[in-house]
Amino acid sequence: MPYGYLGAEPKQQVKNAGVLSVNDVAKLQSVGQWGGSLELIETQIVSADTTIDFTTIHQDKYDVHKLYLDLTMTSGNVACRFYETGTLETASVYEFAGWYNRSSNVHGSSRGSSQAYILLSSHPVNGRFGSEVAFHKLGDSSHYSFSTAHTSFVNAESFNLINGGNMTQASEVDGIRIFNTLSINMTGKAFLYGVKQTWVI
Repeated sequence: MPYGYLGAEPKQQVKNAGVLSVNDVAKLQSVGQWGGSLELIETQIVSADTTIDFTTIHQDKYDVHKLYLDLTMTSGNVACRFYETGTLETASVYEFAGWYNRSSNVHGSSRGSSQAYILLSSHPVNGRFGSEVAFHKLGDSSHYSFSTAHTSFVNAESFNLINGGNMTQASEVDGIRIFNTLSINMTGKAFLYGVKQTWVI
């Protein structure tokens, strides 16, 4: 019986997926054919490093990538840059904007244009940093590549930042660099996933 039919299978000339059952969805997810499924591209163990590079991101396969960071550091800001055809773009072609809030009730905006990176976290000191970042259109040379992120940092107080950023030039991005802007060591783990866009039978 094809996916999407409960009970008797209809006789028809035109293919129609119909309504998927829970079992259909579970089977499609198990083989990575369900839209929204995360497919692990790479895991990196970060051990006293100032940069984390993902240079095989399969940008021709995924429209959306998700990056999960679990890091500790003593100081500095965490930011990202993009690789274009294997070359790291370090010019002032990035912009970002976001909103932060601290448990001490300090809050405000974090933003910049004509920057040399997209900021993911500002002013973490002696604590643990966690971030979920979604990257969009990295492999599409006709669009700007952009990101959305939710970041938390815990030390003496909790710090949360929600932001977005982009590179202000259309190009194919084939790599991502995460780094500490003060070149201070980071320790922890980083996980890069591709998000499957459609399910295929």
